[in-house]
Parts: sequence; C-alpha cells; structure tokens
Amino acid sequence: MMKRIWDITLTVSDLKKRKGEPCINFLVEDLEGMEKILVDNGVNILKSPEDTQWGGRIILFSDHDGNVIQVTQIDWREYFRSSAT
Repeated sequence: MMKRIWDITLTVSDLKKRKGEPCINFLVEDLEGMEKILVDNGVNILKSPEDTQWGGRIILFSDHDGNVIQVTQIDWREYFRSSAT
C-alpha cells in the first residue's frame, strides 16, 4: 500500500531549466567505449569526456528531443579518497 506524502502540482513555467543541466545520468564502466557507440549512431555529443576532481569522467549528449543526458564513469578509489579529504 502506498501513502501519498506530498501533493505538488507544477507547471512548465515553474521549472527553470539551467543550461546544460543533465536530466538523466547513466553510470558506465567504459566511457570511451560508450562515446564511440554514441558517435557511431549519430548522437549529438555536447561535451567530450572530461575528468572531474572527484574521480569521475563525464560526457554529455542530447537526444532527439533536445534533452541533455549525462554518462559518467567513476574511479571509485579516487572518488572515496577525494570524499575523505
């Protein structure tokens, strides 16, 4: 049984989309391999693989409707090391 906790109604004008903000994030083990698959299938890459300070590598692409999607590969050792400092 589900219990409704919030009853929120938003209109499109209530949501302020920030430029380049991902709406979906996929976690992968091989970012470069995923990028090759996307490019080979004609996907519009918005941002080539980029390293983060927390041990991630990220690319951004858009789907046919213009939604921004992020794909992330994480070096978990670096992630936990940077999180501990």
